[in-house]
Amino acid sequence: MATAATVAVQVDFSADRRPIDPRIYGANFADSAQLVEPGFTVQRHGGNSTSRYNWQADVHNTASDYFYQNIPDGDGS
Repeated sequence: MATAATVAVQVDFSADRRPIDPRIYGANFADSAQLVEPGFTVQRHGGNSTSRYNWQADVHNTASDYFYQNIPDGDGS
């Protein structure tokens, strides 16, 4: 079995510093009020739960993320 080599990393935190672009901040599945107060500029809608959404049953499935459960998304109507 190969032996892992030792690696030394040195970071100069004062080199070429710039502010983070405020457009990078966002939220996932937030409502309008939750986006306004912190100043989020992006609303993400998507990901695992939306790709596994069953429109006929109005549920999404958690798959291996959380025990393969079907989670209701609305009132069933």
